[in-house]
Amino acid sequence: MQHNLDDLAKCNDYPSDEAISEVKGLLSKPWKRLEETNAEINRLEVLLKKLKQTRTGIEGSMNRYSSILAPIRRVPEDILQMIFIHCLPTHRNPTMGASNPPMLLTRICRRWRSIAFSLPILWARIHIPFRIVGDIHPQHPGYLIVPAHTVSTVLQHRCQAVADWLTRSGDCPLSISITCLKDYHHDCDFQPETSILLLKIVAKYAPRWAFMQLKIPLETYRELETILSSCQLPMLVRLRADISDEASDVYWRPSLGLLESRNLQFVSLRLPYSWGARLQVLAQRLQLHQNITYLSIPMPCPVDDVIRLLRSCPRINYLRLSLERYELQHKNLQVVLLPCLRYLMIEDDFAVSQNRENIYSFLICPQLQWIDWRNPSIIGQFSFDDPPGSSILSLVERVVTLNRLAFTRQHLSPSQVHRLLDMVPVSFITKLILRSVLGNWEDVDTFDLGILIGHHKSETTATVTDKILLPRLEHFELYQTRVPDDTVLQFVLSRTGTIPSISILKYVKIVFSRMKIPGHVDVEDHVRMHLAQTSIKKIHLELNYLLPLYGTDSEIVDPLSPNFIGDQTHNLNFNTGDKTWTLEEMDDEIDIP
Repeated sequence: MQHNLDDLAKCNDYPSDEAISEVKGLLSKPWKRLEETNAEINRLEVLLKKLKQTRTGIEGSMNRYSSILAPIRRVPEDILQMIFIHCLPTHRNPTMGASNPPMLLTRICRRWRSIAFSLPILWARIHIPFRIVGDIHPQHPGYLIVPAHTVSTVLQHRCQAVADWLTRSGDCPLSISITCLKDYHHDCDFQPETSILLLKIVAKYAPRWAFMQLKIPLETYRELETILSSCQLPMLVRLRADISDEASDVYWRPSLGLLESRNLQFVSLRLPYSWGARLQVLAQRLQLHQNITYLSIPMPCPVDDVIRLLRSCPRINYLRLSLERYELQHKNLQVVLLPCLRYLMIEDDFAVSQNRENIYSFLICPQLQWIDWRNPSIIGQFSFDDPPGSSILSLVERVVTLNRLAFTRQHLSPSQVHRLLDMVPVSFITKLILRSVLGNWEDVDTFDLGILIGHHKSETTATVTDKILLPRLEHFELYQTRVPDDTVLQFVLSRTGTIPSISILKYVKIVFSRMKIPGHVDVEDHVRMHLAQTSIKKIHLELNYLLPLYGTDSEIVDPLSPNFIGDQTHNLNFNTGDKTWTLEEMDDEIDIP
């Protein structure tokens, strides 16, 4: 009968009375055990509930005193101070938001608040987001609409918060960054009193300024110069200023009083293009002292003025310039010796014929280690018979200490790219960055990654063309390319120690202007499997393909928040990220003391 029950359990046939009776007999004992088990579970659940209530009561009686035993309470004050200091961001100044240090540290307990308020170095750095008072309109997606009276109230409170913050800084050197925004696209009911009040509060501490970063409109900078006219800046070492001039006031000339500090070493300036005498004033200021080691001027400047300016900076180590589309006006200029220059970033926005004088022929840089040459011209504005990049070749071939090179590849002809990478000084390059440019350039990409693929050579087949380019290359970046994945894989694998005369790659970043092709070779997987069979622990391999979908819902941004960093910008070769300074600097690429 057991066999019949098994068959019946596998189908949906009508059971007979005998089958029903037999099943009840078989399940009578299990039903009884199940009832007993459920009863025991209910009893234990009641007991467990009572035990949990008892536990909660015990914990409640302990909580009053158990916090006394917390290890963090026994950390010595000097150690806690060091922890607090390391909580601060290092890539920008701290914001005044309650959810970020150092303000966050004052909201934990009375002891922490006391320690934080009594530690001046915590309050020696500050980022101040500000704006010209007026209605804030949604000029960008995600911005809130804020009426002028609300803006004014918030800014008045912020001025008081800044005053309290800086009061706690004691005698420490100060690092201050100010981002003052103005809505140019809508009429505003201007009330400059709050802006003037903020500038006066900050100027009160001018003798202790060590680093000042300004991203402000022209009218705000005018007020600052007026306020600082009677101030001394003995400690100012680093200065960044991005001054916007929507109205293009050509009648006002800056005094650039911020450059009067004789200890100034780091200068980054972007001034309104309308300031015709900007470089003359800058050169005059820099002649007062020759301590500048870092100079960044990312605005187009006449070549003649640039040469004169460089004569005022004999100790320059890091230099960024942008050249106007003009030829040299004075042909009798003498060469400029820059004995300490190690890094040169230059934007060359004009095509220079090979038989025409250019700034590179006037530069002598015996210690130059890094050249970053860029040309923002759009593809189609020149001919490959005389490409803009021809001018930089003369400088590269004269530099014997070069170990890092970056350039906009589309502005060199294919033969010039090969010639550049084949130069004797370039053979010592360990870092190569191939930048891109805006425009319809995909059909004229002048760089072939295949020329950097290493190949084994034999004595019987070796020829002149078998020369390995950049044998010491360790760091490689390529932006906006359609290079096939097969070529990328061959390039990486050929530089993983398989050829003794070629250095092992440590860092590879390639940004594609195409999507990843399904079913094609997976470069990262193949490289990972290859490295597993070698002694190489890791190669940083970053391959960024074009995504098929774009855009996400933007987060709501409160422009009046003390955590407001500023308008973040992106381009093909640079991302500002979580930074208060949106201009690309040389210290984004290298570590500068």
